[in-house]
Amino acid sequence: MTGESMLSGMLYLRYFAVALFFISFNFLNPAATNARYRPIQSFRIIGNIYYVGGADVTSFLIATPKGHILLDSGFVEQVPLIKQNIAQLGFKLEDVKVLINSHAHFDHAGGLALLKKLTGATLMASEADAQLLAAGGKGDFAFGDRFPFEPVKADRILRDGDTVELGDVTMVPHLTPGHTKGCTSWTMKVREGGKIYNVVFVGSTTAPGYTLVDNKKYPTIVEDYARTFRLLKSLPCDVFLGSHGSFFSLEEKSKLLAQGKESNPFVDPEGYKNFLEDTEVEFKRQLNIQSWPLGSEDWVAECRQPEREALMKDAEQRQFTLRRVEFIGLTYTPDKKMRSQMSKFNEGDIFSRAKLVNSLVKMNRFRNDIYPVRLTDVMVQLNKPDKTVDVTICFRPKRR
Repeated sequence: MTGESMLSGMLYLRYFAVALFFISFNFLNPAATNARYRPIQSFRIIGNIYYVGGADVTSFLIATPKGHILLDSGFVEQVPLIKQNIAQLGFKLEDVKVLINSHAHFDHAGGLALLKKLTGATLMASEADAQLLAAGGKGDFAFGDRFPFEPVKADRILRDGDTVELGDVTMVPHLTPGHTKGCTSWTMKVREGGKIYNVVFVGSTTAPGYTLVDNKKYPTIVEDYARTFRLLKSLPCDVFLGSHGSFFSLEEKSKLLAQGKESNPFVDPEGYKNFLEDTEVEFKRQLNIQSWPLGSEDWVAECRQPEREALMKDAEQRQFTLRRVEFIGLTYTPDKKMRSQMSKFNEGDIFSRAKLVNSLVKMNRFRNDIYPVRLTDVMVQLNKPDKTVDVTICFRPKRR
């Protein structure tokens, strides 16, 4: 298997890991958050595009003779890393003249206010996300006020298809709403080795735990996602980049690039197509699930597992460690509400069927939220090499 085909094969799994990461709100865990902006070596991607972000939450420097454009700030804690990375590349933070954003969530816009103060750069954003930036992330249709950041005012409101010009660079914002109401993907052209390449920076196409059906705070969310997928599929793309490194296999490709491969691994039109196909399939799966009648057995179909009892017995006898618990179907109930009932069934403990059953009994207290959850609504996966077990619990929600 070639490096390129390996990367394409890993793409969906990496996207799905990111989606689950958001759904379970693991970014509230400081250790998990730190891992996402773990430092990696800054480097030139192609042409005048440089990588200056963390291990997963991305930031890109587009260098020009007249100053530079910076796409995304990451978390506010990421700003010193960005400054350091820019300096390591031989540039100066104060030469950043334009700040642009993929979307107004705290992990991509949290440091914009600080960067604006440090650089005096002009901040440009879409109208809908400019409102969210000005509110410091509060009032988000999905997360409410849970993930605030320092408010910052946009100096220029961008419309779909506008141009942002600096020096010899022209970047085009494309409104790709859904992930946020003003989520923005960006395109530009670069020259490398006598060739011109089309670059696409994807804002995001994920719907992490979002209510898609009858969303009163965002009635057009399904239509907006559909438009976003159509638009992104219509864009010519040679170089595929995005707001999360996991979208485009950042670390794997950067290692291949450092090895001096003849072809630049970031030139990946197939990876772009695969990403859009896979995330659209996942979006439609989420939409289909939420369209099921409340209480329907369809909600728990993914957890049907005839060999469940045998696997649990094996896990207990061999003292497997509980590695992960995932929930499916908690579309209308906070994840943490159910996790609070698992005080004696914690990730990292030795697996116990009795403790699992006890947790399910406690979850059934929430009769207004879910239909009774049964042991037959649980799926177990054994990871024998490392003696761990993953548990998935499927719920049938009662209300939207």
